[in-house]
Amino acid sequence: MTPTQHPEPSGSVGVAEALSQMSFLASVMRAQAPLHLPTGLAALPGPRAQAQALSGLRAYRANGLAVAHRALVAAYPTVAAMVGDEAMKVLARDLWWQSPPVVGDLALWGEALPDWLGHFEPLAEFPWLPDCARLDWVVHRAATLADVPSGRADLHLLAEVDPEHLGLCIVPSMQIVHSVWPLAALRAAHQHPEPDVDEIAQLLAPSARSPHVTLVWRQGWLTHVSAVTVAEGQFMQRLAEARNLAQALADVQDSDFDFQSWLPRHFAARAGSWCWGWRY
Repeated sequence: MTPTQHPEPSGSVGVAEALSQMSFLASVMRAQAPLHLPTGLAALPGPRAQAQALSGLRAYRANGLAVAHRALVAAYPTVAAMVGDEAMKVLARDLWWQSPPVVGDLALWGEALPDWLGHFEPLAEFPWLPDCARLDWVVHRAATLADVPSGRADLHLLAEVDPEHLGLCIVPSMQIVHSVWPLAALRAAHQHPEPDVDEIAQLLAPSARSPHVTLVWRQGWLTHVSAVTVAEGQFMQRLAEARNLAQALADVQDSDFDFQSWLPRHFAARAGSWCWGWRY
């Protein structure tokens, strides 16, 4: 394929090239559209050259869909384990068409999948998929968020500083995901090569539907996924919103949150992990 020659006014070549590239990308991404040469490109003269040009475009399109499939499986391992590889190919194809990438790094593509699954009629009988996808994406993105200085939040400051002047420095990767499904357990169950069908059935049973909270944070190269209680999730969310310790405790005073129990389980044992220091 060779570019079609058009005289361009001075200063407009960059715009024309950008438009030509956009047209080419649109032709590649539109998996369900008929093949045709994009605006700004033309084949060499002759029917054979035209066929070769369309064959090249077809190869670009097939490669793009294969890359999209691999990117989606990498970002959504729980969803992939739940629906299977063939279904992921369909999801990748349709999402590539509906929500194509806007940046060069395909590791950043696919954020739209959780909301899109909520409106995808063929999978409507699996209502837990959108929330499982949300957790997958949070875990996937945690690997790309900023690192923080190494440090620890020493407990002795609790006795030395007024709680109204004491807050925690939370790592950027710390996120809290809410759902009526036990997402942390579902994710863990689907990481096995042969998931336990009975265990998964219990996790998806109507009796298991209740408020669930999942905590995600990254420590070095390892991303942690842990179930916490609703009250613990609310308290930690308040800390992440830069509330001081006194405000965070006041916000959960009407719940069953037990600070004395939470402290050794979710703070002292993980100092330098989801939090890296005090604000005071």
